[in-house]
Amino acid sequence: MPVCNGTTTTGNCVDSYNIFANDPQGIGGDPAVLALMNSLPGANAYSLVDGLNQAGFNWNPPSQFKGPNYYVRVDHTFGPNDNVFVRWLQNTFDTKQGDFLNARPAVYPNFPPLGEVNRLGKNLAISYRHSFSPTLVNELTAGFNRFKFQFTFGESNPDFPNPQKVPIWGDDCVLGSMLNVDPPFCLSPHTQRGITAPQVVDNITWIRGAHTLRAGINFRFYIHNDSRGFFGGNVVTPIIRFNQNNRLVGLTNLPATGSGATCATCANSTDVNLIQQAADELLGVPYRIQQAFLANFSNDTYGSTNSRRFTRERISTIPSCRMSGSSGPTWPLTWAFAGNTTRLLRRQAIAGTNVFPDGSQGNVTYVKADHWFKNDNIGAVGPRIAVAWSPDGRTSVRAGYSWLFDTLSTFQVTAMAGKMPGFLQNCLVNITTAGAATVTNGCVVPPELVANPNARISTGFPVTIPNPTITPSAALSPIAQPATQAPAVGHSIPTSRIRPFMSGT
Repeated sequence: MPVCNGTTTTGNCVDSYNIFANDPQGIGGDPAVLALMNSLPGANAYSLVDGLNQAGFNWNPPSQFKGPNYYVRVDHTFGPNDNVFVRWLQNTFDTKQGDFLNARPAVYPNFPPLGEVNRLGKNLAISYRHSFSPTLVNELTAGFNRFKFQFTFGESNPDFPNPQKVPIWGDDCVLGSMLNVDPPFCLSPHTQRGITAPQVVDNITWIRGAHTLRAGINFRFYIHNDSRGFFGGNVVTPIIRFNQNNRLVGLTNLPATGSGATCATCANSTDVNLIQQAADELLGVPYRIQQAFLANFSNDTYGSTNSRRFTRERISTIPSCRMSGSSGPTWPLTWAFAGNTTRLLRRQAIAGTNVFPDGSQGNVTYVKADHWFKNDNIGAVGPRIAVAWSPDGRTSVRAGYSWLFDTLSTFQVTAMAGKMPGFLQNCLVNITTAGAATVTNGCVVPPELVANPNARISTGFPVTIPNPTITPSAALSPIAQPATQAPAVGHSIPTSRIRPFMSGT
């Protein structure tokens, strides 16, 4: 294809534009940004994009799954009527070198992955069985099940969160710093969850003639500890972003755009937009630095540490009775008690309501509360009946009915907390094309931008944001808030039994 010269060539030609030479400040390429770009491999897939202005890099990033798993069981018989067993299970299933399931591989060779997953499972069971007689047996079992997993995100890079080695303008994991280039880093801290379920079960079996009666108790406790560094689009570490739609460098001598006989050598508007975006990135001219700050309710301030939330749930089934025989129905009856999901560090609740606002309640205010859910389901009696009949010894007819209760997932609690007003303050510091800095209400413009709003990556652009001046208690004012600020939940929950609240560090 010929090169456009504006005279003899009047269409279907290519032209070039020197971004560095047309930098209005005469600085040229940003040294830090260019150093990162030069460390990336060269393009090898021109068909992925237009093949002229942009090209891609295509490769097969690695991934690895690692164990090991352990299983140990010891059985001992004390006599004809007593025996015990102890069982221990432990498994490790780690995803290393890249987490493909959650789209966090290594972006390029010789760079750390955007994330890995570490999983650890443990299970202990101790059971004692005693025979009072050939027809009366009791079995007591106690133990726990624990599952812990961690999505490393930024921590998959041993240099994280050092901004000198992991630049905060190189995110390709959560928010995305650049549009023209995929940076190789993840700037979000980890997400970690540990779920422990201790349990005690006692069952007694009594055989009388052709009938068997089974009864027992079941106590299960559910402990969910959650630590995370981001909540949706709110990340607790600073991230810098580039976007020519929000801030233009002000390049000189840009080619005109248009079409037709009066503009035979004009550039395509899409190509000019690519030039503007490339200029923002290569010259190191961001439009935003942002960071979320989590509430510290003890001193009514916002900080920048990870959020750790602790959820407890008590589930009991007392008693569980079942009677069956060689001829006759089965009548199980259970009584289940699920306790409040409660005892977090700090809480806030919607005042005067036990339901999630859906807009019909009008404006709401937020107050401190002592637990997430207002009611225990102490009256949750779950009857079940089953009948089996065999008319001729070769055919069976079965029928049954049950009324069951399910527990509320505690992960919904941890997901809701970040939506509650006051839980965090997301600070967005934007730089306009004119060089003016704007900031979210209650947040502070970094002093580097106050002194020099036109600062670039290598000429003093800030890598942190000062802590907000607004306090978490501002969300507990008597001023009514729109109901749309309440947590959005994607699951069906009995709204008559819930009372949302929030916690923080």
